[in-house]
Amino acid sequence: MRQSRVRLFVSIAIVVVSTAIFATAGILIDRRLIGVLDARLGDALESQARTIATTIIIPPNDDPVSLALIVEDLTTARIASDAQLVVLFDRFGTVIAADPPALGAEPYLRLDNTALAIALTGDVSAGERYQIGGQDLKSAFAPVTGPFGDVVGVIGIEAPADYFGALRDVRAALVLTLGIGMALVIGLTLVVWRFWERSERSERAIFRAQQLATIGQMTATMAHEVRNPLSIIRATAERIKRKYSDGDEIFDFIPEEIDRLDRLTRWYLDFARPSEATVTAVDLRNLVLESLSRVRKEIEAAGIEVDVADTDAPVMVAADRDRLLQAILNIVINAIEAMPDGGRIDGRILIRGDRARLEIRDSGPGIDAEVHASVFEPFVTTKTTGSGLGLAVVRQVVESLLGRVGIESETGVGTTVWIELPLAKPS
Repeated sequence: MRQSRVRLFVSIAIVVVSTAIFATAGILIDRRLIGVLDARLGDALESQARTIATTIIIPPNDDPVSLALIVEDLTTARIASDAQLVVLFDRFGTVIAADPPALGAEPYLRLDNTALAIALTGDVSAGERYQIGGQDLKSAFAPVTGPFGDVVGVIGIEAPADYFGALRDVRAALVLTLGIGMALVIGLTLVVWRFWERSERSERAIFRAQQLATIGQMTATMAHEVRNPLSIIRATAERIKRKYSDGDEIFDFIPEEIDRLDRLTRWYLDFARPSEATVTAVDLRNLVLESLSRVRKEIEAAGIEVDVADTDAPVMVAADRDRLLQAILNIVINAIEAMPDGGRIDGRILIRGDRARLEIRDSGPGIDAEVHASVFEPFVTTKTTGSGLGLAVVRQVVESLLGRVGIESETGVGTTVWIELPLAKPS
């Protein structure tokens, strides 16, 4: 459980850190590209504005003929420079002429006052990028000088939208590259996660095999050293009871404890040396009722209420009858032992597709989260006198029958153990 949380934390950390790195790299690259393209575009526009400014002569008055010639020069300059707009200002920043005239020159007066003011002082200046109608634009200004080198006007030139189309393409490629990189990181994280899972499963399998080997070595000794003396003790206890019993219930304790030890020994033997399953069509409903009848005395002694939801028809599953009965009995015994002061056991059978699901719920104290993930492992128990093999045997039996087993528990509310088995095929 703890290892799973650590792996989850590490995986999330990898994705978060990778996302932060890729996002930071993308932002830095984007800003760098914008800066480089913006600077190059600004230099190009300044050069074009400077060239156009050297060809323009501002007339001393508003002679219509002279203005027409200026507009013609601006048109020629705009076409030659592939600019979107060329504007001529006088030395006060007022528009004298523009090409194309329909676009006007108000955006320059509103957005590039600083660059225009610099050009009016005699220096070439490129303005900041701006947007008009959702379109990225950039402009530059160059002074127009008179015969004596004084500034008599300013040429403004606006970059065509194609410049920024390339920038958008670069951004799209950058986003695509970053997206592919993130997908690779996530994919690699998933691969590593699956590798961790497989490694953990392999470790669990090796550990379980070692446990089984240890139990296997114990079984022969246990069968001889424990079960045989138990038979002798039982026979002796029965003789003593027949000879001296005067109704004292103390004589019943010995057989009961012998039964408990015999059951514990049988669990060890069944778990260490499982017999080959003999699969037939078995009525799951009858097995549940039979398991409850076998422990009816314990149920009544503990004051436990039992409610098993009946089904309309037999639920036939493909299973080994004796082994499945033992598995269900183990679940019921666990539920009884979880409620020594009384409680409730509920059972129900559900049909889900081609499988039957048995749920047995108790109203006991529940299982702590630390134990929940490993309750089906050998020797894991929450009871001081438990063997830790009851649910391990359940899992072994159910999985040998191509079924699934699980547990749901809430502290202070109760525990539900469920098993799913394939339905028997109609004969």
